[in-house]
Amino acid sequence: MTTGVSPTAGDIFVVGPVRSGTSWLHTMLAEHPALASPPETHMFANYLGPLVDAWQHDGGLLDDALAHEGQRVTLGLATVLSDDEFDEMLRSFYSRVRDLVVSAKRGASRLLEKTPDHSHWLDAIFRIVPDASVVFMVRDPRDTVQSVLNARGEPWGDWAPRSLAEATSLWLASVRPYFPRKRHPQLMLVRYEDLRTDAAELDRVAKFLGLGRTSNWLATGIDEAPQKRASLVVRGQATGKISNPYDTPGFSYHDRARDRLLTDYERAYVVDRCRDEMQALGYPTEIGNVPVRLRAERIQAALAFKARALGRSARERLAGGPS
Repeated sequence: MTTGVSPTAGDIFVVGPVRSGTSWLHTMLAEHPALASPPETHMFANYLGPLVDAWQHDGGLLDDALAHEGQRVTLGLATVLSDDEFDEMLRSFYSRVRDLVVSAKRGASRLLEKTPDHSHWLDAIFRIVPDASVVFMVRDPRDTVQSVLNARGEPWGDWAPRSLAEATSLWLASVRPYFPRKRHPQLMLVRYEDLRTDAAELDRVAKFLGLGRTSNWLATGIDEAPQKRASLVVRGQATGKISNPYDTPGFSYHDRARDRLLTDYERAYVVDRCRDEMQALGYPTEIGNVPVRLRAERIQAALAFKARALGRSARERLAGGPS
């Protein structure tokens, strides 16, 4: 049994927009004998991350109060804990969870955690697990949005947005946290397309994570569906109730042959909204003939922007006039 292991022992987090291949990469990495991996825990998205946010909010209030003589300080954990004490408490929680998971797989010494939404909690991850390694998966937003919209029709797809605009916003919100942190030495960007087309890409990921050559430990073919791999740790109240969370019809591209394709307008719409991020990630952004509907929407948006600007200018003039 592996117990008492430091929570900064090289644990791995796989994050990124949903429907970008995170589960595919996750299940391949989980075959490594040194890695113990549960289903998505949402440990930072639902538990530790919000605590960090609350702590930083209270700390800001405390700093502001202390900066103004005579202002009372009456609220928040910052009145009874130091930064180090707070971090130690969160690390203790994280360490306890990871130890339980790691101890459930014989020979494992590191935690592998995949929750796509943890892309929003990179700072909290590095705060609590200082030497964590993070793999940030991305995929062409046109394909991601198409996959998200199709997921809505599956029995397990109640989380998926219903509209093109919402699905596009979801991709943007999930991928934008990468850019201000892209030079972090413990953060690696992996494009789904590269993993699909370049046999050396998975070895590059494994090298970054210190896992050695994949030929030494990957037992299944790289193109196997996630549900074909059975190497995840399930324990606690889920013991005996969940065997493979990926074993659901329609879960991955492998068994979703009747996907609805995006129309020319929908593809152009995604590019129009995601152009800067796509270019930064190396995705082509050529639209060709801009669909009439998109041209009309551009004109409408430009007119609305101009109207808002004129309204602000008028209000500013009125505010500056005689009372």
